[in-house]
Parts: sequence; structure tokens; C-alpha cells
Amino acid sequence: MKIVLDIEHNKYEYEIKSLISAFFISAEFYRENIIDKDLYLRITYELDKAVINIKKDNCIKDSLVVLCGVKSKDIIKIEQKIYEEIQFLYNKSLPWGILTGVRPVKIALKMLENGKSDEDIIDYYVKERYLSYDKAKICTLLAHKERELINNLSNSDMALYVNIPICPKRCNYCSFISKQSTDNDYIEKYVQALINEIHQMSGYFNNNNIASVYIGGGTPGILSAKAISLLIGEIRNNFNLKKCLEFTFEAGRADCIDDEKLSAIKSSGADRICINAQSMHDVTLDKIGRHIKVSKFYEAYEKAMKYDFIKNVDLIYGLEGENEEMFLSSLNKVIALNPENITLHSLSYKRNSQIFEDKNFISSYGFDKCYEILKNNNYHPYYLYRQKYTANAAENTGFSRAGYDGIYNRLIISERIGVIGLGAGAAGKIYDKETDNIARVAGYKNIDLYIENTQDAIDKKLRTYGFI
Repeated sequence: MKIVLDIEHNKYEYEIKSLISAFFISAEFYRENIIDKDLYLRITYELDKAVINIKKDNCIKDSLVVLCGVKSKDIIKIEQKIYEEIQFLYNKSLPWGILTGVRPVKIALKMLENGKSDEDIIDYYVKERYLSYDKAKICTLLAHKERELINNLSNSDMALYVNIPICPKRCNYCSFISKQSTDNDYIEKYVQALINEIHQMSGYFNNNNIASVYIGGGTPGILSAKAISLLIGEIRNNFNLKKCLEFTFEAGRADCIDDEKLSAIKSSGADRICINAQSMHDVTLDKIGRHIKVSKFYEAYEKAMKYDFIKNVDLIYGLEGENEEMFLSSLNKVIALNPENITLHSLSYKRNSQIFEDKNFISSYGFDKCYEILKNNNYHPYYLYRQKYTANAAENTGFSRAGYDGIYNRLIISERIGVIGLGAGAAGKIYDKETDNIARVAGYKNIDLYIENTQDAIDKKLRTYGFI
């Protein structure tokens, strides 16, 4: 869909593009007028007004005048009017209304802290941000969970993320910065560079307690049992984990999991493991380039059962060729295994993934049905976030059985804790409790450059933290 945006001074262009993309996932935007456009949007500003003109199918819907109030709220009023007009012109609404950000629960958390009631919060979401009642209600519920967790944090608490951006194969929907490799020598070089960073970075955080550790990727399960023991051992020996609440190892692909690795993960002290099914249908797994059989997942899960892990299983909603029935079938098969956590991801059509380049936009329905199915099987949502370009503008939600809410995910989504990010592509966070501001600590994204220039990558992070 071709959309021309004629916005004076390009003011709020990013926010407006994000909203329109939520309606039309394949939207292509142009600043210059083109003949074969599908939608034309012009915004001009006059002192305390924003004048909006929308043109569809060569028919001008005359302008709306938006009276701008408090400056920080200008964009909300503009988004409301754009939403209302697109909703009218195309007879289409969005369950998340005008919210396009990654962390919709943050609004409810802030309102809770300001003394607002649940009813006030839900009313604000529905009337001001145009969310459905169900989405507003779940945001409010999850805000309570986040608040309970962060209220128990000390000023010295931090989270630790360690990235293993290597996979044996790359799925065609993936846009994460990762390296496809099974070269043991290459993997060992990366692990040694990572351990070097652990040794140097840890010295600057001696006074910090690590509340939660997450080893993610990529596919951390690609590491050998020896490398797993070495890596986790170095983390434990160099960081203060005496009061660590959770230690997660994202094993990932089932074909990278065996008894020796599981034993190494458990004996090293990790207590939570992720085994990512993505789908429980062989035909889907082949289509997305994963090339792994469902039987292999069952085999890996059965092995993990022996080690008394808290287990999480991922599924992705909207994968190529899957309809609602197939996805719900996958969900029911995973529920039958009774894992402590189940995470449902909505397929995000990343701009640099093969599936986006092919413009194979999959229409998928029924995500909301999953909430009811999981509730009926004693799973409740414990964290939620969103991404752009998702199937039907749906969300990503983690569910758990009572007593097994994941800690790291809630901490990260709350943005109320500092994060130490180690490895190529790992981003840290600096949290200022006094101002409630968060700053990003970026490192090297390219794994080859990280291996070749480890010291420079470390120094770059240390400078951002203000240590050097």
C-alpha cells in the first residue's frame, strides 16, 4: 500500500508512520506526491492547531482541526484523529488502538504509582488510547505484577544478559543479528572473547547484586557442554549472584539439546531453561527454514524433564502457511506437556528478514482465543510486550502456572532496573531511579568484529557507563 505523507516540518512523522503501519502492515511511505498512491495524508500546524487532510480513492475527506493542549499530549490528539479517520474510511479498528510502543504496560504502572485506581487506568486506555477493554484490563493486571517485583528491588540490583548470537541454521522470519555457524573453533573463539569481557566488566559491578541472569541468543544450546560449564562458571565466579532470583539458559533449538549439555546447565546452577518449539507441525518448520522435526522437540523436552528445570516453551503465531486451527493445535500439544511457562510470540515481519522481503504477509486470527484456552488450563499472563509489523497488530505474551512467573522478562519490560549486556549484539541499560530515565549501552553488533576487537568493544561499553 502506497501512502504519501505531507507533514509540515516532518513533525511527529515517526509516530504517525508507526500508527499507519499498524493498520497497513505493507505500507510504503513517500514524502513526494505520486500518482498511484492509495492514501494521502497532509498535516499542517497553525499556532495551537494541527490541520489534517486525508485523501483516499481520489475523494478528499475534509480537514479536522485538532486543538493542541499540553505539548507532550499534542501527538496523542493527532493520533486519535488519524485513527478515527482511518477507522471510518476503511472500517477497521485495532485492539491496541493508537498505542504502537513496545511497552504498553508502562502507562498503567506509572498511573498505579500515581495513585490511580484500576478503573481509572482502564478508562484512560479505552477512552484516550482507544484500546479494547480486554487489552486495557490485561495491561492493568500486569502493571500490578511489575510493581510487586520492582518494589522488592534494592538500588544496587541489576540484571545480566549474556548473548550467544550463533545459530546452526537461520529461520527465514528472523532478523536478529546472529551468525549461522557450527564451526567449533569459531564458537570457541567467541566464548573466549566473551569470557574476556566477563572478567573486565565484572570488576566495575562488585557492589551490584545480580537479581536475574539470562543467557540468550541466537542459540546458546549450540555451545558444547564444556563451554556451557565454563561460561556459567565464569559468570558465577565474577558477578555477585548471592541473591540472584533466577538464572535462565535459553537452550533454543531442540536439535542442540542433549543430556550432557542439560547436565552441564543444571550442575552449573541455571534453574530455568527455554526450549523453543515455534510450531508443532513439521510442514511449518520446513517452510520457515528451521528444518527440525517435532519429534526432536519431544525428545529434547523429555530429556529436560529429568533435570527439574523450570521450563519455558515458545510458539509463534502467524507463521507461513499456518491457520488458526494449526496454531491452536500447537498450543494444545504444548499445554499437554505441562511446562511451567509458555510464551506466545506474534510473528513480526522484520524489514531485513526474508519473509518481509518476499512480502509474504500472513493474515492470522485467533490470538485472543489463546488467553482463554491457557486460562482454562491454569496459565495466567505475567508479562507482555509488542513489536512493529506483527500479524494483526497482536502482542507477545508470557504465561505461567501459579508461582512460576518469569523474573528477567518482567524486569526488562518494566525498565526499572539497570542491565549489564555482555557479548556481541547485547545492549545494556543504565537506569536512573531519581529521574526514571533509561539510557542504552550499545556494543559491537557484528560478531566477527567483536571477536577481532574485543577490547575496543569492552571499552566502548565502559565509556558509556562512565567508568573510563
